[in-house]
Amino acid sequence: MSWTTVIWSMEAAVCLTLAVIYLLVWGRRREDVAYLLFALSAVAAATIAAGELWMMRAETPAQFATALRWLHVPVWVLILALIGFVRLHLRTGRPWLAWTAIGLRTLSLILDFLMPLNLNYREITAVRKIPFLGDTVSVAEGMPNSWMIVGQLSLLLFVAFVVDASVSVWRRGDRRQALFLGGGISVFAVLGTVQAMLVLWEVVESPIIASLLYSVVVVAMGYELSRRVFRETRTALELQESQQHMQLAAASTGLAIWNWDIEHDGIWVSRIGRPFYGVSQDEEISFERFVATLHPDDRTPVRQAAERALGGAGEFSTDYRVVLPEGEVRWFTARGKVEFNGGGKPLWVRGVSLDITGRKLAELELASQRQDLAHLSRVSMLGELAGALAHELNQPLTAVLSNAQAGQRFLAKGPLDMAEITAILDDIATDAKRAGGIIHGMRAMFKKDSQADGQPVDVNESVNLVLNLLHGEIVARKAKVILHLGEGLPLVRAGRVEVQQVLINLVMNSLDAIKSDPRQGSVEITTTRQDGRVIVSVKDTGPGIPAEIMARLFEPFASTKPGGLGLGLAISRSIAERFGGDLLARNQPEGGALFQLVLPVTNIS
Repeated sequence: MSWTTVIWSMEAAVCLTLAVIYLLVWGRRREDVAYLLFALSAVAAATIAAGELWMMRAETPAQFATALRWLHVPVWVLILALIGFVRLHLRTGRPWLAWTAIGLRTLSLILDFLMPLNLNYREITAVRKIPFLGDTVSVAEGMPNSWMIVGQLSLLLFVAFVVDASVSVWRRGDRRQALFLGGGISVFAVLGTVQAMLVLWEVVESPIIASLLYSVVVVAMGYELSRRVFRETRTALELQESQQHMQLAAASTGLAIWNWDIEHDGIWVSRIGRPFYGVSQDEEISFERFVATLHPDDRTPVRQAAERALGGAGEFSTDYRVVLPEGEVRWFTARGKVEFNGGGKPLWVRGVSLDITGRKLAELELASQRQDLAHLSRVSMLGELAGALAHELNQPLTAVLSNAQAGQRFLAKGPLDMAEITAILDDIATDAKRAGGIIHGMRAMFKKDSQADGQPVDVNESVNLVLNLLHGEIVARKAKVILHLGEGLPLVRAGRVEVQQVLINLVMNSLDAIKSDPRQGSVEITTTRQDGRVIVSVKDTGPGIPAEIMARLFEPFASTKPGGLGLGLAISRSIAERFGGDLLARNQPEGGALFQLVLPVTNIS
């Protein structure tokens, strides 16, 4: 077998092998047309090699002319495939250059079959044998066709298109692709075109060997695609490994992964997440099916959260309860992100869900314990105030008794003085109301179901009421209380009983602080308004707050009193924070402690 037959056959075999490989790749990845275009270019290069071998083995002018005519078909396919490949793979190239080159190449193919012989020769007078690679091959002698310039011009425009695309890729920063792929296609396409032109215009005596140069281009393209396939395969393996790690992490943490296909209203949930909602592994889940698993009280909030996310917020975040088929209620938190198309239409929501039942039950238990603790604190405090309350009740009841006895004496004397009797009755009614008010305040302090949502409260009124309740304690301790109540203060949103509880705790703490020196000690209470808030300040002239206690003053069981529980200030701050306020404390430069109860102003006048 001759060297020409071996080389051109091997060239065709290599190109066809590459074509088969990348046709199989394209069969698995139909969306990537670059693989199909490369396979077509490889088939075209193999066909060109076969056509060139046909011409080298031609024995008559007619055989040579027929081989050359049909050679234009794979050249047309090759040019179109290469232009499409450059556009798709390099993502650049001027469209007008591409379409001009394609148009001229198509015109040359049409002219090729309209001419008597072909596009390249008007007449072939003889086929002459010449030596080539140790073999004897055929070359044509005849009259070149001037229309051949159309095909050659299309090849030059194709080269210009590739060079222009390579420059764009270079400027984009991908210099390896610009040099290796764009430069390789340009150089070998120019060499193949020039060699064919020189032979056809009978400048050099040689067979056309453009297929060898085009095969180099095909190999370069195959190498570039192989690198791309390798990178994508490695990325896919890394992604698969990452997904396995994520699934392992999700399984270990009890995290359910889900995707919501909005267009088709289908929800995919990972295997670990389906038992969360009491659905089988093969059951199809729609949004309404998901909502049906929720607690009735949570269905509307979840719908609203989904509407906000799909309406443009982009973030889906909510907590909800799921009622399992056996009646068990579980708490879950869900977080997701919406994917929109270019027009802003929501396509997908991807997210995760986590079972937080344990945390929710702990929070509810803690809230219940705090409420019970606050109630016990009020009861304990009222126990301490029992003596003071008894003293306060003793005064109005004694007055009622005295007035009633005076009335009896007036009735026993004979003629009645109605004005005097009326005054006595008015005094009895006033003292009875005063006693009733004291008893009503005491009963309110014992109630556990005080208004947690807040109500309009007059701070000055609360201060006066607390001082009336503590009047006996203040007198017994011979303490001095100084009031600076701001005028025209707005109402605050809080709990009336809770505010009184905090004030009683602060005043009692101040009285305890100054009891060591009652002659010099005093408690100053001030109410002011500042930046939409009302501030109640309780200042004493005691020894102040010890430094070792200051950092944890509001922590439970932190107390400066020898027999104190250390719960009063912790509960008082939690009460203030529950209504959007705060409780602050600091020592004063001149001595003594200052506590400030800060409460937000209500919108109700």
